[in-house]
Order: sequence, then C-alpha cells, then structure tokens
Amino acid sequence: MLNYYEGYIFQIIINDYKILFYQIPKNLSTAILEEFIFRILFFTSLIHYIVNRNVLIILSALIFCLYHFPANSILFVSYFLAGIMYGYSFVKFQSILIPIGLHFSWNFVQGAMFGYPVSGDYSVGFLNINLVPSDVYNGGIHGPEGSILGLGVRLAIIFFIYVFPPSLENHEFLRLTNPLKL
Repeated sequence: MLNYYEGYIFQIIINDYKILFYQIPKNLSTAILEEFIFRILFFTSLIHYIVNRNVLIILSALIFCLYHFPANSILFVSYFLAGIMYGYSFVKFQSILIPIGLHFSWNFVQGAMFGYPVSGDYSVGFLNINLVPSDVYNGGIHGPEGSILGLGVRLAIIFFIYVFPPSLENHEFLRLTNPLKL
C-alpha cells in the first residue's frame, strides 16, 4: 500500500484472462527446471558428502542465489531466502512437488497476475502494473522479489513452512537423501 501512496506503482486492469493462461507453460517450465537442477541434481548429489541438511539447504540456497546474478544486496538476500524457502520445503515435505508449486506460484502471481517483472524479465499480467523504479519499495526492474516487501513475504512463507505439519515419512525420499541411515 505504501507503494501506491508514495506513487511508485500505477495499476491498469486488462480484461483479458487469456494472459493468465498463456504464461502458465513458461512459469511452470521455469519452476520445474530450476527445482530439478537445485533440489534433485544438486541437493541429492551433495547429501552424500554433506550430512547436515541445514548446511546443505544453506549451500544450495547460496548457489541458487548466485545463479540469479543478484544486482544489489536486497536481491541477494531475496534470492537467498528463495533458495532457503524451496530447499526447506523440499526437505520438510519430502517431495519435489512442494518447491515446484511454491516456485511456480511465486512467479505466476508476480508476473501473470500482477504484471510485475519476474527475476528481471518483463511480464504482461492481468493487472498490468507500471512501476516507478525504486529498488527499495518495489524492486524496480526486478519486481517485488527485489524489494523490502518481497523479503518480508519470503520470510512469511518460510515461517508458514516451518509451522505447517510435516508430511508422513517418504522412505524413497529418505533413501535418496540419506542412504547411510537406511
């Protein structure tokens, strides 16, 4: 709301629901590809060398962050928190589907719904929002994920993942991520 009050955001509603559906394949393929690389390939490969899952979540979050080439400190923290969010959900719920769903939802809501840039890529959304660039208030060319508000949203999601009850143990997941214990 502060962005509207201060004049950093101007909103135009586009009455074309097709915009939402056209972006599903792009957002879904991005989420699947990145989560496959960072959670399946990277995380499960290194679990054999790094037994402490918290250290591995932090390491994979750092690599995820650097993969996105953060342009400033807010983006660095935001992408790092995103890596924590996706990695922690992967470990807690023992399924790749949860981080894929979170990643897809983040990109889809930010881009297709609101028309904000996603990771620096221009988006046309159902609500086409024009930004007066401000790295602090609205993330500028990177969208809300590069703003203070985006950091708060990521922290809130991590908190909800923390308090949400874990799923039942998935023995296949446990075998893949920690073969020494089974």
